[in-house]
Amino acid sequence: MTSSAPDNSAQDSSAPDNSAQDSSAPNNSARDSHELAALGQQLRVDSVRAAAAVGSGHPTSSMSAADLMAVLLGGHLRYDFDRPDHPGNDRFILSKGHASPLLYAAYKAAGALTDDELLTFRKEGSRLQGHPTPRALPWVEVATGSLGQGLPVAVGMALSGKRLEQIPYRVWVMCGDSELAEGSIWEAAEHAGYERLDNLTAVVDVNRLGQRGPTRHGWNLKAYADRFKAFDWHVIEIDGHDVDAIDHAYQEAASTAGQPTVILARTRKGKGVAAVEDQEGKHGKPLPDADEAIEELGGVRDVRVQVRKPAAARIMHTIRSGHLELPRHDVGEDIATRDAYGQALTALGSARGDVVAVDGEVGDSTRTEYFAEEHPERYFECYIAEQQLVATAVGLAARGWVPYATTFAAFLTRAYDFVRMAAISGSGINLVGSHAGVAIGEDGPSQMGLEDLALFRAVHGSTVLYPCDAHQTGRLIAQMAELDGVRYLRTTRGATPVIYGPGEEFPIGGSKVLRSSDADRLTLVAAGVTLHEALSAAELLEGEGIPVRVIDLYSVKPVDRRTLREAAEQTGCLVTVEDHREEGGLGDAVLDAFTDGAPRAAPGAARGTDDAGLGVARGAVARGGHRRPVDRGAARSWSRRRWCADPAAWSAGPPRRPEPRVRRGAEHQGHRREYGRHVQGPARAEQYVHGPQVAEGGAERMPVREPPDGLDEQGKRAEAAEYARQGQARAVPAAPHPHRDQHHRRVDGHTQREAAREVTEGRVVVGRRPDEREHRLEDTGGDRGEPEREGRPDGRGGRRLVGPRERRGQRPRLLGARAGREGAAGRRGGGATWRCVSWQASLRGR
Repeated sequence: MTSSAPDNSAQDSSAPDNSAQDSSAPNNSARDSHELAALGQQLRVDSVRAAAAVGSGHPTSSMSAADLMAVLLGGHLRYDFDRPDHPGNDRFILSKGHASPLLYAAYKAAGALTDDELLTFRKEGSRLQGHPTPRALPWVEVATGSLGQGLPVAVGMALSGKRLEQIPYRVWVMCGDSELAEGSIWEAAEHAGYERLDNLTAVVDVNRLGQRGPTRHGWNLKAYADRFKAFDWHVIEIDGHDVDAIDHAYQEAASTAGQPTVILARTRKGKGVAAVEDQEGKHGKPLPDADEAIEELGGVRDVRVQVRKPAAARIMHTIRSGHLELPRHDVGEDIATRDAYGQALTALGSARGDVVAVDGEVGDSTRTEYFAEEHPERYFECYIAEQQLVATAVGLAARGWVPYATTFAAFLTRAYDFVRMAAISGSGINLVGSHAGVAIGEDGPSQMGLEDLALFRAVHGSTVLYPCDAHQTGRLIAQMAELDGVRYLRTTRGATPVIYGPGEEFPIGGSKVLRSSDADRLTLVAAGVTLHEALSAAELLEGEGIPVRVIDLYSVKPVDRRTLREAAEQTGCLVTVEDHREEGGLGDAVLDAFTDGAPRAAPGAARGTDDAGLGVARGAVARGGHRRPVDRGAARSWSRRRWCADPAAWSAGPPRRPEPRVRRGAEHQGHRREYGRHVQGPARAEQYVHGPQVAEGGAERMPVREPPDGLDEQGKRAEAAEYARQGQARAVPAAPHPHRDQHHRRVDGHTQREAAREVTEGRVVVGRRPDEREHRLEDTGGDRGEPEREGRPDGRGGRRLVGPRERRGQRPRLLGARAGREGAAGRRGGGATWRCVSWQASLRGR
């Protein structure tokens, strides 16, 4: 250890050979208590400085663990910062990731960071994020910050070192006492004790204070010790600010055999600065007077420590040579995709020695037992502990393995936060959920994976696959090993017929069109078990003279946008068939292919239909890149949805937004409706207030009056409200829409489509009676211009706007709540129900 002397530090670093001869011995040159204590103070000072420079962070949480870090860095950690991928490096995980200033200060003391970079902490463009991630820094093993995850992942790494790599590195994990309330900590503690991971050491910073106040057990070290002892851990209790006691504890941990070790260190939050030491309400805040605190801690130092290099080591991955031979089946043979998964994984394990399998005590059902029988040395049983299951996979992936972790799809929901953090880490893990869907109906809904597609589609950078037969399953399992990020594959319990040959290829992001013709009336989109139902339905429809297209959307994410768009343009209607909750399933995946706002071609227009579009009944309508709920109906395990676009609105290019419209009755509330969302604030006087409208040549036109001169804004609004109550209309003309006349007849300065759009879901009241908040275009049987009662406009083609009380004598409902059903049924039959959306919509219902 040296003080601000880079040259001397370099000389010290040139003698790693002796340390390599006895890598288990502590670094005696750094064992001086005064030097270690000085290093601890430097780590505190640098933590304070980093947080003060940006005005945020967790310096007090860093200060409590500074001595623990100083002794580890100065005498016991074996790590080559120039070679972070060195197989012999010890592994360190800061489970209490909010104490990142301490970690970055340690990197600076080791010479990995400069002081200038340290002071970029939490600033835009900096590598030093508020919680550490391996994507930013090569010395970080996994992303932390979601408490309770560091120790479970460390267990996975320790399993790799002990059982797979067989390299004597040690896994160190520093936890906070608050996170010991997490159940995942105790899943990890039990598993580590059961596996006798004596290469794992947990250091718990027991500083008594959490975010809002004292922790559950405070400084009661015995409460924590009893729990760890119950899981067969070796427990050491120390004063976390006594560097000699810390040093002895680390040596004892390294010499303990057959048990993992936990060091319970009693510390004080904010140690060394009287203004914050052991004070509540100081969590997650920079110190109130950083300069004074730095002076109290002894000032800025530049102590550099030479971290010991690891001994030479060699990666022990056993890579078997040979071509991958996936199982082959006869077309038409019935085989469950879970069976195909177990067979394919076993074959992949024979071809690749870096493939490992992890299961949650359901291997006989998930068929992971096939792999366990063939490759027992690479099979890990995590029992009924799904958080530890995924954490083990993350730890193994961090050490270079390709893990496949399997359990029932329904139970992976327990480990979702580990999946989320794995994506942040950039971890390459494969997750397989079996028993998906309603096919296991006799087991009841608690066993059914009905939310898994939505869950994994939401993970950033994920891949989601749903195979339908044995050959497709095998091909996709093999491809998953080569992908990045989180990969998820769904399997089912029931047997399904093999429909693809053994040589068929299934690229990620692709699909298969199984039935197609130029006369197709619609497209059925399915995946997995529902594909077979779709094929059966297509056969029945063919017998009734209704040809349909069938798409196997085995790649749910990324989705095959090109094939879906072509099918929509050529058949005009997409129907998705699900074995999943309606929200977030296959239908939402299909929707993603149409939410970029691109113009669509109109197959119906080529056939001469009026207002042609792609057929739709969907739970959400794309609106300027966002989604607006319309009608999802009752939750159904099996659902059919239709989709439509209104390409006529795009034939001349995307139109500009219309002027905002004031909703009658809302002027006095100070609300206005703008582009489909509520905006707080007074309604502007130049916005429209609508009364009754009439068609050209129809009933008598209602007068249009301008406000008298001299009125202020409040007066204009009051007058506009009064005119509206009288059933009159006042308007300041707006520039004509560039595309209106190409599609619709103008009606009193507005188009019929605009009028229909404005009344959608009761946003604007049109007509004398304020309860008429939904309208439908119905055939009147008359010519254009035929007068209608109550001054309602006659629409183009002999249609008119009809309110709810006229139609069925009931209280009004949202128009969108019927459009999904009536529009789907009436598209080809000429039904006249409209679901109206704004000009910005790229999908719209009929």
